Amino acid sequence: MKLDSNVVDTQIYGQMLEDLLLRVRQEIDLQCSIAGLPDMDQYLLHINSFYYHSFIERYLPQYQQRWQQEVKELLMLAQQQEVLETNIMSTLKRYTRLHNLLKTLLTNVGAFFHHNQQEAQLIHEETMRQGRELFLAMTDLQHQLQSLQSYLAEISPYLQDTELMKYLDQYPSYGTFLNIRRSAPSGPAIIPHQFNQAASELTYLIGLMTSDVLEDTDGREMIAREMQQRIEQLRAADGDDPLSIWISQTFTAELSLYRSALVAEPDIYNSPAVIINRLKGWHKIFHLLAVNRLPESTLSSLLFLCRIPADSLQESLRDVEFALQQLKQVITLLEHNPEPSYQVLVQIREWLAFWSPFLRSMSREAEVQQVPQLKGLLHQVTVGIAMLSNQFSMIETARRRSAYNQDQMERMRSLAESQLLFLEQLKADLDRLLAPRNIARTWKDMGVRLLKVPLQKGQVFPAEHLQLLQQARWEARPDAAQPDYTILHEEGDLFVIQVLNEEQIEIPYIILTRRPSEEE
Repeated sequence: MKLDSNVVDTQIYGQMLEDLLLRVRQEIDLQCSIAGLPDMDQYLLHINSFYYHSFIERYLPQYQQRWQQEVKELLMLAQQQEVLETNIMSTLKRYTRLHNLLKTLLTNVGAFFHHNQQEAQLIHEETMRQGRELFLAMTDLQHQLQSLQSYLAEISPYLQDTELMKYLDQYPSYGTFLNIRRSAPSGPAIIPHQFNQAASELTYLIGLMTSDVLEDTDGREMIAREMQQRIEQLRAADGDDPLSIWISQTFTAELSLYRSALVAEPDIYNSPAVIINRLKGWHKIFHLLAVNRLPESTLSSLLFLCRIPADSLQESLRDVEFALQQLKQVITLLEHNPEPSYQVLVQIREWLAFWSPFLRSMSREAEVQQVPQLKGLLHQVTVGIAMLSNQFSMIETARRRSAYNQDQMERMRSLAESQLLFLEQLKADLDRLLAPRNIARTWKDMGVRLLKVPLQKGQVFPAEHLQLLQQARWEARPDAAQPDYTILHEEGDLFVIQVLNEEQIEIPYIILTRRPSEEE
């Protein structure tokens, strides 16, 4: 290390010499005053001897001691300056590495925070999806209950018609005719006309048979002749549809049997009372079909309804309506808030716990099993309940799992957010410390310079610093679609540190694109 001569304090050496000369002058004056005018040669010898001995014994040792002390201090100062330069370089390199580490940590924590938000959004979307599926399962069950309610309300008036139920229970031919009516094409206006005509003829015959004319033989023969005329009229009716054919053939044949029974010897099986009862039953059926446009579902069920108590069906209808009303309330809550709340889940659980056993037991009743349409509707309801129950169980399990995951995600997000704030504050402090102006001000007389070259993913590495890559640890990735030396990954920024005449670089690990050469 080359020392600066201005650092040596030369004034102290001159002062030492002046002190010596002053003492020599004082000694000469003292000798002259004592000896008077001595011999000149002796005087000079004495003076020179005193001066020589004083120079050798006093001045030179002091001079040598002071010179050695000055040199030692200068060497120590030079050594301290060299150590200081090394420490400054090491300190700045540590600071730049810490900067790059903080930048990488901020990137990773920021990515984790973003990923955490995405996971939280996925959990929310999954909860919403489960809510929509639960809503669909409930609306499906609602439609099935509405179908069951409509069917029960539709057949209830006929089931309460005790006279109609009695006729259907007593005579199977009524059900056979209903099946023919159900399979016949609907729509033509002639069909109600045929029913009205048959009902009119039956009204006339019932009126005759319930009069006093039936009491004697002549009266029964007269009624038999009248019945034959009605039979002939019904046989002569036009129409090639199944109902017209059935009325003109099968029904007239049954009326012929009744006519023959009137003129035969009466007994328990062909008594007028039995015939009148059959005719009243046919009149009830024809009048029912003429007045009401019964749907196919009702026609197929009328034959079996006589086996179901009317009170039991009315009670079932009220229960279904009440269950449907409660289900609608829950659906309304879920419709306004697609994400099922705890209150909604509790209401669904209570609904299933109360109504599921009732509807399942209703579908297994023996009377219901004999009504195909009612059996089918209740089967659909029980399937809908099973689907809702399964969906509810899955959403409860998923809700517990997602609630735990969401709680953990909230904790990690809160922790990541606090760490982000801390790291950002720390990086801001470090950026201020590494600012070129602050660096130059801190080590003003040391010639310290710091150059920061920001590196950012997606940008091209600065062309003026490409030669520094020879000193760096980096990886090349072939990519013809992006510009050459595009940064794909970086773990910090590039720093160039100068302390006096020494220069060092701090460059992080990076991945850069390289375009394939033409030879390749």
